[in-house]
Amino acid sequence: MYFKYGENAETVGKPGAEWLRNAISRILGLNDTSINMKAFDRSVFFNEDLKTRKGRNSYPLILFHHLDHSFFLTGLNEGAQMLEGMFQGCKNPVKLDSKTMILFDLQQRMQYDVKTSEEKQNYLLRHWIPFKQTEYDEKIESGKDIKEKISNLEERIQLQIIKDFSNHLKLQMEAPKIRITNIDTLTGNRVGYEGHDYYCFSPVFEMKLLFPEYIGLGHGKAFGFGVIQKVGNMKPVK
Repeated sequence: MYFKYGENAETVGKPGAEWLRNAISRILGLNDTSINMKAFDRSVFFNEDLKTRKGRNSYPLILFHHLDHSFFLTGLNEGAQMLEGMFQGCKNPVKLDSKTMILFDLQQRMQYDVKTSEEKQNYLLRHWIPFKQTEYDEKIESGKDIKEKISNLEERIQLQIIKDFSNHLKLQMEAPKIRITNIDTLTGNRVGYEGHDYYCFSPVFEMKLLFPEYIGLGHGKAFGFGVIQKVGNMKPVK
């Protein structure tokens, strides 16, 4: 990403996955790229109903991320094909406005089968939003002890894995046993998303399931919440 001399992400606009999502939407509407717009289904690209502009009840096939001061996208299935088409149409830096230019670089292409593992695998779930507010009050806020809070979070990871990857993406799997081994907070960090306040956590957990990195879990995954990363023995980010 290129900025006009003296500018940075904070002065150009609010940095984050939502900013990247809006930037990509603008790029798809520009005339000075070689993108074949007929190949793009915006409802898939942004996981929303084009008439109502509301999110669809399905797993997003393109996820927008802003981690460690870097912007990037992850595509799954048709979403990966759309990203490749966009990259082909934007081989040179694309001028977004008078202050910003964006250059895309394909970092990794993989075909991945989610499958069980004989050994326990460790994952970091970054800025994960497990509950809506009413569920948060019931599962976390209402004076439960540490053991019960951890158990509720482990159960929620398991339920969301089955919902997102087995039900929505039609992957064949049994519910994995989850054990949280480290966590940044037991009460959550307050974040704003779609005009509401949520609480996010960054647990490290183990399970006997091989998962690809940089896919999302929980609420707000299309906007960069709940990013899964493979880790060794490490402390969660704060």
